[in-house]
Amino acid sequence: MRSPSRVVLLLCLVAPISLLAQAPNDTTHRAGWGWDLSSLFTGSHGFVPVPFAFGNPVVGLGGGLGIVFYRPPTLKNTDTVDMRRPPPSVGIGGFYTSQAAWGVGVGVYRPWHNDRYRYFGALGGGEVGLNYFGVRDSPFQHNPLDYQFAPVGTLQRVQARILDFPLYVGAEYAYVHTRSTFDSLLRLPIELPKHEQKIEMGGLAGSLVYDTRNNFLDPTSGVALSAKVTGFAPWLGSSDGFGRFNAFAHGYAQPRNMWGFAGRLDLTSAWGTVPFFYVPYVDMRGLQAQKFSGNLTMLGEGEVRMTVLTRWTALAFAGVGSAAKSWNDLSNARIAGGGGVGFRYLLAKKFGIHSGVDVAVGTGGKPLFYLQNGAAWK
Repeated sequence: MRSPSRVVLLLCLVAPISLLAQAPNDTTHRAGWGWDLSSLFTGSHGFVPVPFAFGNPVVGLGGGLGIVFYRPPTLKNTDTVDMRRPPPSVGIGGFYTSQAAWGVGVGVYRPWHNDRYRYFGALGGGEVGLNYFGVRDSPFQHNPLDYQFAPVGTLQRVQARILDFPLYVGAEYAYVHTRSTFDSLLRLPIELPKHEQKIEMGGLAGSLVYDTRNNFLDPTSGVALSAKVTGFAPWLGSSDGFGRFNAFAHGYAQPRNMWGFAGRLDLTSAWGTVPFFYVPYVDMRGLQAQKFSGNLTMLGEGEVRMTVLTRWTALAFAGVGSAAKSWNDLSNARIAGGGGVGFRYLLAKKFGIHSGVDVAVGTGGKPLFYLQNGAAWK
């Protein structure tokens, strides 16, 4: 999972776009082994109400409604839709979960000149209950503090393709106003000076992205490589100055119809006066969000998929990561691992979108459940 501010800010925007092909449609197939939802959106061109559902250990099980205006992706043939690039779209939506988390937002995605230039803008806010695990060896590692996290913010991003390669250089500005509220009866550690903290985050980022995936929502082949560095400063609207770097590599392969493989590597580092909720952490299925944190995190994860029936796929995954205070502290890094199993159902064949459930367990934790729509690695 991404940082809490991004999760709450963008979940209501990403989820409707990710689930465009997933509203019930009894006109294509009767409910059963061949149930498919593709045709509802293949020819649509206008405002479409999109109910959606999702679930993870941070926010619980939830659902919401998005209203999306989009241009359907190009039909490659009568059987499939070209999903290599997102279509132009505008959406507004909101969600609510079993743990009383909520969010609302609006987003715009617009490519120009045959996808040579891209713009993405989002505005939203919400509230979610999170856990504070403290620093390494803190007693809160086993008994975390609960707090309410409420961000409101915007993200503005532009990208440009380099020549005719699937390589994009980008720049973005993000601003988030956050309010974190702890129980007033709790005795807080020294790194948390107040029971209610209001922190502003404003930063400029530069990025480089290489993307050859065959489906931007649920790929089975290709790679996605990304590197981004962000600087936060008072003159950009931030309460304090700090920086953050992230690089990742996702790879997918389908050598046979029955078997598929995927893997990812991720590195994140931060420096300066980083807000306590924005410290990098090992983000992996099976591990509690924010538990294994440090100013430097690294991880690797692999996944194996096996098609057992025409529309049903079983999968297994496992990974390991580390969190350290800095590059000089790598020898004392905390190591954590996680793994599990899951299944997927091919819910929208023309769009190549699967939906299903993962169950995972990791270091020092209990089994965690995830309701997945599209690829697990967003």
